This record gives sequence, structure tokens and C-alpha cells, in this order.
Amino acid sequence: MFKSVRFIVCVAGLALAGTAQLRADKPGCEYQPVDVEKYGGQLLRLPPEIRSVDRELDARLTLAYSMQPIAGCETHLRLYDGLLTGPTLEVSPGDTLNVDVVNNLPPDPPPPSDNINDPHGFNRTNLHTHGLHVSPAGNADNVLLEVQPGRRFQNEIKIPRDHPPGTFWYHPHVHGSTAIQVGSGMAGALIVRGGIDYLPQIERMTEQIFVFQQIPYDKNGEVEDFDESFGPGVWDTSHRQTTINGQIFPVIHMRPGEIQRWRMIHGGVRESLELVLDGHQLNEIAVDGLVTGRIDSWNRLELQPGYRSDVLIRARALPAGRQRAEFILYDGETPASRSLLAVDEDRQALAKVVVEGPPMSMQMPSEAALQRFVPFAPIERIDGYQEAVFNISGGQFTVNGREFSPDHRRVLELGKAEEWTLNSLRVNHPFHIHVNPFEHERIGPDGRPQRVWRDTLLVRQDTPIKIRTRYTKYIGTFVLHCHILDHEDQGMMELVEVRLPGSPPDGRHAHMSHEHVAMADEAGHGHGSSARMAAGDAEESEEAYEPPSRVRKSIDDLEPEELENYLHAVRRLKEISDQDPTSKDGYDYFAALHNSGSVGPCEHARDSFLPWHRAHLVEYENALRRSDPPRTSEVTVPYWDWTRIPSGSRYPTIIEDPNSVLYHRGRRTTEICRPGQTNGCEPLPFPWTVIDETLDDAPGWQGEGPYFFGGESNEDPVCRDRQDQAYGALESPSHNDMHSRYIGGAMRSPTTAAEDPIFWSFHAFIDLLWDHWQARSTSSKVDSCLDCQLCGLFKDPQNNVDPWTVKDTVSTAALDYRYEFTPDEVAPAAARVAAFRAVPFDSHPAAGMVSALAPQAAGSQDLLVPTRVDQTVSLRLSSVPRPADVSYRGEVYLHPATESFRPGDPEFRKLYLFDLYSIWRGHGDHARPDVDVVIDLTKEVEALSVFHAGELWKVSVAVVPSEEPTADGERAAAPAPDALMFDAARLQGLGQPSENR
Repeated sequence: MFKSVRFIVCVAGLALAGTAQLRADKPGCEYQPVDVEKYGGQLLRLPPEIRSVDRELDARLTLAYSMQPIAGCETHLRLYDGLLTGPTLEVSPGDTLNVDVVNNLPPDPPPPSDNINDPHGFNRTNLHTHGLHVSPAGNADNVLLEVQPGRRFQNEIKIPRDHPPGTFWYHPHVHGSTAIQVGSGMAGALIVRGGIDYLPQIERMTEQIFVFQQIPYDKNGEVEDFDESFGPGVWDTSHRQTTINGQIFPVIHMRPGEIQRWRMIHGGVRESLELVLDGHQLNEIAVDGLVTGRIDSWNRLELQPGYRSDVLIRARALPAGRQRAEFILYDGETPASRSLLAVDEDRQALAKVVVEGPPMSMQMPSEAALQRFVPFAPIERIDGYQEAVFNISGGQFTVNGREFSPDHRRVLELGKAEEWTLNSLRVNHPFHIHVNPFEHERIGPDGRPQRVWRDTLLVRQDTPIKIRTRYTKYIGTFVLHCHILDHEDQGMMELVEVRLPGSPPDGRHAHMSHEHVAMADEAGHGHGSSARMAAGDAEESEEAYEPPSRVRKSIDDLEPEELENYLHAVRRLKEISDQDPTSKDGYDYFAALHNSGSVGPCEHARDSFLPWHRAHLVEYENALRRSDPPRTSEVTVPYWDWTRIPSGSRYPTIIEDPNSVLYHRGRRTTEICRPGQTNGCEPLPFPWTVIDETLDDAPGWQGEGPYFFGGESNEDPVCRDRQDQAYGALESPSHNDMHSRYIGGAMRSPTTAAEDPIFWSFHAFIDLLWDHWQARSTSSKVDSCLDCQLCGLFKDPQNNVDPWTVKDTVSTAALDYRYEFTPDEVAPAAARVAAFRAVPFDSHPAAGMVSALAPQAAGSQDLLVPTRVDQTVSLRLSSVPRPADVSYRGEVYLHPATESFRPGDPEFRKLYLFDLYSIWRGHGDHARPDVDVVIDLTKEVEALSVFHAGELWKVSVAVVPSEEPTADGERAAAPAPDALMFDAARLQGLGQPSENR
């Protein structure tokens, strides 16, 4: 009887019923429209923040009943830390999220029936991190755990280093109580910071967090009666108001022309939001936390429960003589055909935007810059098919005709990519699946189809849609469900288990029932059957599948035994060279392969640059393995991970230890600034910023200039005919400048580089990037020298000059190694570490290469910004000198003509420096004549044309000498190009040379 009565209320929207009606209504809690001007109008408050420190975020979320006023009603709600919106948790990729969940709620009454799909146990809890790609097992994001009243539990959730940065959120997720607890306000933002957060344009923006909630408190100010709080029409009938961060109708202040970034999270249970900001567009850059690579300008933006959207809002300019303007953010009127619950919804005012103050000039990021941070490659190959059909029928809430059962699960195979068909047979339902996001094709604001990655998607009645997803990295059991959370609590949920390939169909399962409830003592140590279940899950499903291959790890992540075995192998190679300098098994031989101008004369500035170094590393690694077996049989070259702060003052700790075989006295030793430091250290360089910006913009292998990945391919395999081809993005500036300006010493010059043992870990990371690029590019032709004649690599004792052929491969596994954090088709985690944000760094990605020496102005070129760009815009620097006695860097700026050219001004550099090129001094057979350098400005000019059409800007170049002295002990001036001019063959009439210095 309980089930059928609840179904009638939920579907038909009949008169509300429940125990709450037997009590007198609390004053101020009546069902009546809310006066938003009376109860709103306060400045938007952001929830308190808890940030990670030293790669760990430690937080305690205490769940208890608390009193909080909402629109004149003194509510009595289950809340985290007494807050209507929980604290914001902020981490970076690679951090560990430690959350101590303390349940101070009173004991639950007995469940209303033996049916697990009757809502019950409203005081049990756990923690779900919505949208994170993390382990679902053990004490990670395990929604099968339950923390009973009066108990606590420590969640430990490891964020992978390659996790996409973005906007996520957290909330409880115990089946039967999810809607009651989330509906009470138990939810908060979870930010993974990185990637686009450090684009200069976005870093300048004020960031707002909007957690939208619909708290369906009854006339007693409580959320206790399931039927009274949820159901079609209940929200509208009650006249409750959507809150933002627990506030009604808050105010956001902006200046004219200012751009703010709004991270918007729908943390409600069952209400559609159709966001409209009058007079403004909502410029969306991320969906469900994941960067789209576009700026989609919406007049009306849909948010369903569980959805997130990152939007950029540019405040309108004020008319002449006007000092202030107000604009309203609405949840627009929604017809039944678009409504989540197929009922008409009235317009509701959500917030006020006040525009006043001095105007600001701010720029949107370019779509080219955003494109670099799209987290996943499109899914083109399908391994299988799945179907999920939501329905409400006969009093049951089902997926594929079945109510939730802990004894039934959908089994999926790790590593597969499958296409799912989603459908609803009755009303509309938001589909959500844990752990792995999915790819969906939607119609953009321009009416064209576009692919986006997300984790929650509305499925409209009788309108099947298709999605594609991969099951990567994690095995274990989790759930898919309808994100109308009262539907989930009533059975519209299904267990999903990802297993290793070849696992038996009757493998061990993790079960959930009323008896399997997690218990924890006050110290946070679990006991009881569900705690054992979690431990069994963790034992069964390690976080990541490890294929049987030798693994190259970060040198800072080696186990003590692994590190000592590597150091021992390097010592052995040096001992062999000491005994016999000509031995091909000694360290000196492998150093000479790179250092000697007569042995390896043409590995740089051509398409064999990457495979040459890969083959070099592989052969060096083989020598390490055979140096002292069996101790050294599994040794690999560890990489120096540039995506995170070094463990030492400048390099990984072991490389800085004077007693280590990896130490070299000639390196630069100035400490890198840590947060709180101001003097005696370098403010950067943190090289990943440069690499990330430079490489992700490289569209392919071939082409001229630094905008192509590896270099220019040529089918002629003879190296002497291929020395003058273009640099690739990975070699210059990333590889070349890091050699000299970050490390220095022997590494400064290719004629001595491999004398420093840091060389190998340095180039292992270069190889990791090459590995990623190959993995991402296999869907199209990889036009690179994969089967190269690598001049001078494997010479006989007489140093025979005949070239040898070495096969490079798009699969490192074929070479018997892989990289520790190399996921399938996903680039390494981007951008600076969050801990650096406390230091006032120059935010331009090229800042990592800034030398202590002042840039010297070289020349400028006028550029009249066009109204549109429909052909390539490029700048040619003619006759760029390649001197024999000095290396130098060129810096390219794009700035308004009204701004004087000030390359030595840090603020000017931050705003206008957009590209650089490097010229190494002549050495051995690397000496080459002067060259022309072509700089592609197309994407930058396209961005300028949006807001600066018709304005006069300048392209200016400065040169920066290296710190190395010339032969006579003096520092030479960096030579300037003979002329700057727009390449007439590519663009006509865009500007004329204005000056040359």
C-alpha cells in the first residue's frame, strides 16, 4: 500500500499528505510566494573554501540538524557544518582528497517495508564526488558504503595526475535517502584547478561559484516527509525559491566591460533551470566541468539536476551619462514540453547583476587556446553497444524494466568504448553515470551539431539519444541512475561493474543490503560487514589496470629499491667507461652519441629529432639493464615530471644531491620560489606552462615554424640533405630553451649535454610528450620519420659514417616500456600547480623562459585589425642570424599602437607576449646559415577582430641573449633580424613596416 500511495502522489500531483500536516504550521513557513526584494538583495557570498596543501586536502564534513532561516522561515534541516551550501573543496590533478564524514544525526526508525526501493534510512550517509574520474572502490568514491548515525568514515580519494580540471560537486548518495539529504542542502562545489584556469585572460577574471538548490522544506520548515517534498507540481505549489549558495536573490557587482567567470552547479533534486540574464549572453566554455574548446554564446542556458556549466559574462557598457544599470538573472518560463517533469513552470528571479564603476577592458580567451584543454579525444571506434531505458509503470521506477536490486549488475569490460542508446518511456529523466564521462552530440547556439563531454544528460520521453563512452583506468562497482533523486531512491538505478578483460562471469561481487551498512568508530576505523565489503572491493579492484610492461616513472615517485637499482646501474656504466673509455657498454659512449658533432650531426631541427632521441634512450636503457643483472634487469629511465613542483629546490631531490651519481656541478642552482618567498629565488621558471601552451597548439607533424609538432617531414632519408628544415614545437622553444635557461651547465650546449646525467630524465619527459602526440594522432596519418636512418646512432668502433635504420613506433609497449601516467589518448595534466598561485608569477606561458637579461627591442610592424579573418595572417622575420658564439631567444608581442613597446616591463609582457623562437649558437655540424622565421598570427588576429576591428595594433619583436659568454669572455648582443614584414604571399594589405631598429 505504501508504494502505490506514494506513486499516485508523485505522478498525479494530488493533495499533499504525510505526518508533517498533523502539526501546526510554523510562522513564516507557509506555502506562499517569496518576496525576493525583502529576503534577498545581499551581496553574493561564496561558500567557505578548503584547499589542498602539499598535494593533500584534509576536510571534515559534519552532518547534523541545524537551524537556518530561509525567506522568513526558521528551517530545521540536515546540513554539512550548519551551512545551507557545503564548503567548496579545491584540489589540483594529482592531489589526494581526504574527507572525514562525521554523522551526528539521530538513529533512524525502522524502514517502512522490506522493499529496498521504499525511501528509508534518511539519517544514513556517505560521500559521492559527482563527475570525478576516480576509483569507485574501497574508501574512495564508493557509494555502496553507508555511514550510520553516530559514526564517522574517512574517505581517501586520489585524483589522477591526468584528471581534467573543472567544476564538479559532492553530495551524499545512499540509496533510499539521497533525495532527502540533497534536498535539505547537503551539497557543495568541488573544483579541480588547472588547465584553462591559468590562461592569462581567465586568470584576470573574478570567479563566482553558483550552487543552485531547491530546498523543499514543508510548512514546519523541515524536509522529512518524502511524499510532501517531492513530486510533479510540488515545488511550484509550495512557491519555494531557488537559492544560490544558500541565498535568495543575491547581488553580483560588475564593472562595465568586465568579464567574470561563473561556475554554475545545479545541486537540486528535480527542478529544471532555464537561465536567462537579460541584456547579456551566457558564453559557455565548459559543460559538466569539461572544457568544450569553444565559446558557445547562449541567450538561454539549460541546467538540469546534476548539470554544470562554466560561462563567461561580459558586463554591458553603460550609455553616456548613465552611472549604474541593473540586470536580472532568471529561471525562465518553461513549457511542459521542455520541463523536466512535463509541467509548465513560471519565471523566477534568481539574482541581480549591478553594473557600475569605471569601465574595464578585458579579453575573452581565444577558442584556439581553449581547444588545447579539451580533455578527451573523440570516440571513433566502437567495441559494443548498451541500452538504458527509464520508465515509471505499475508503481515501479525502473531501468530496462527492472527496479534497483543489489543482486543485479550490468557488466562492462575495462578498455572498451561503447555506444549507449538512452530512452524514457514516461516523462523526462536526467541520466547520470559515475566514474566515466561520455561523449554526446548536441545542437549548438549556431544551430550546428557539436560534440561535448559530460556526465549527466536529460533524456526526454520517447526521444532516444545516443552517447559514447570509454571504460578507462578503474575497475569496480558503481551506479547509473536518474538524477531526479527521488526517482533514484525509488528504484531508478542500476549497479554497473567494470571488470578486467577475460574476467569470469561469476567473479566476486560487492553487495549492498540493509545488513551491509558501514560502521566506523570515533577514530574513523571501519568495522562491520560493509566495511569488509569495501576492503574486499579494494583488494579485488586495484585503482588502475597495470599491463605487463616495464614502467617509466617519475623520478620522484620511484620506490627506494627502484631508485637505488637505477643509481646502481648508472654507477656501473660509469665504472665501465673508467675501465675502458671505448666500451660501447659504458656511459661515455652513450654521452658521445649525442655530444659529438661527428657522431650524431643531424638529430636536431629535422623530423628525426624525436625518434633519434627515443632510440637513444632505449639503447641507453638496454645498457643499464645489462650492467649488473639480475639487479638491474628491470631498470628503466625515470622521467623528470615537469607538470609538478620539483621535490628539490630546482630539480628532483636526488638530482640535486652532491653525493648522487646523477649530480652535476655545472647546473644552474638558483632556487625556484615557493609560496611565501619573495627574495633569493627565481619567480618561475616552471617549464610545463611553456610546453603545454606550445605543444597543444601544434595541429600536426608537417609545416613551417614553431606551430607544428615535430618538424617538417621529408622522404629523403639522407641526413645531410635535411638539416635546414623547420623547427618543431617540441624542439623549439620547449626543448631548446629548457636545455639552456632552466638547467644550464653542460646541458646548455648539445656538444656537452649528455655529460650531465639529468639529460636522460629530461629527455624521457620529452619522449612522454612524443608518446602522447603519437597516441592522439593515430586516427590520421602520422607523417613523421617512424622508420628513420638515424645518422651516427649505432656506429662500429671505427665510427663508420654509414647511417643505421632504427624503427620508431606509435606504441611504446612495442619497445618494452610504458609511462606511469600515460592514459589512452589523454594528454598530461596541464598548467601550473595550485600552490604556485600564491606567488605573483608572470602568467604568460612563455614566462618560464624569461632570462635575467633584459630583452632588447628589435623592430615593430603595424597591423590594422580587420573586421574578419578569412585567410592566414603571418609575419616573416627575414634573415634571422645564427651566430657562432651566442644563443638567443626572440620574443613576439602583439599590442595596441597606443601602448609603447616595453618588453622589459613585466605587466606588458604578461598582457602582450604571445610567441617566441630560439636560435642556438653554431656547434659542430649544427652550424647553419641565417634563416627566415615565419610567425603565424591568424588565431590571435581572429580574436582581436571580435572587439578591436579597425584599430591599429603592432607586432613587435625583442631579442634576449643567453647568459653564456662568447669566446673572449664577453656577452654578445643578441642579433636582430634584418626586417619584419607581413608575408605578402599569405595576406595582402594588412599593414606596412613602420620601423626597424
